[in-house]
Amino acid sequence: MIHLEKWIHRLKRKRTIDVTTSGKWFLTLTILFGLAAVLSNNNVLYLLECLLLGFLVLSGALSDRMLWNLSTQWREQPAHAGRPHQDQIVIFNSSRLPALSIEVGEWTRNGFELRGYLPYLRAKSSALVPVAGKPYSRRGRHAWTGRVMATSFPFGFARKLRWIAPDGERWIRPALPRENPMDFEESSGTSNGTADYEEGSLRPFQIGDDFRDVAWSYSHKIAGPHQQRVRVNTPQTLQIRLEAHTLKGSLLERHLSSLATQLVWAENQGAPIEFEIGPNPQNIEPILRDAEAGLEFLARYPAKP
Repeated sequence: MIHLEKWIHRLKRKRTIDVTTSGKWFLTLTILFGLAAVLSNNNVLYLLECLLLGFLVLSGALSDRMLWNLSTQWREQPAHAGRPHQDQIVIFNSSRLPALSIEVGEWTRNGFELRGYLPYLRAKSSALVPVAGKPYSRRGRHAWTGRVMATSFPFGFARKLRWIAPDGERWIRPALPRENPMDFEESSGTSNGTADYEEGSLRPFQIGDDFRDVAWSYSHKIAGPHQQRVRVNTPQTLQIRLEAHTLKGSLLERHLSSLATQLVWAENQGAPIEFEIGPNPQNIEPILRDAEAGLEFLARYPAKP
């Protein structure tokens, strides 16, 4: 009874097949051999036709068995336009056989979009899927009709897809075109920080240390300069302002990207922020003090062509 329910479940589960270019050529060759065998009544052509059809059946059976012994966990991370996503996709293989050539991605209106590729997974094991595919092209809402796991194993005739999650959406944050956020001419405020000191144990002076921090009263008694104070950079509050009400198109996106770059920098440095939104056309707080909230606001900011 258990085996019967298992087979009923397998018949109901959703499959999709996306024939590759090499698969189309193989199908064309199979049809031509079949026509030639029927018209010529040649036993050798019949045998070749059976061999080609056998390859198709074997390919379908192996890929199907492999896909349905796999399960996934997809943990979304914040994504920026133009940069590879940092999602963590873990695949589990419950089979006693290894899995090969595993693709994980999203099915959108443009078809299958690859998000991760794992060439090999051992039996009874799990692995983190390396990031693959093209980055998200633009800021804003990104939607999909389903998340899928796919494989072209073993012969590459077709990509067989297993639907692992229903439709959904996410918000892509603005692009980060520069590493140094202070390079933007539009930036306002400051984040250079102030120099503070903290006392520490006496240690030899090293290349790159500040000569002003040398403990001269101790250094003349021991061999070479030593220092006891350590210079610590305490970042000041980063003050930025959204001024996008008169901007459109590429100018708007560049302005949003500059703000996003500064917010990411402040988040990485642990610097406090004051993100002022003005003028404020929506019923939200005019000042945000959290970098994550500011980045999400920029991701959802309406585009103006």
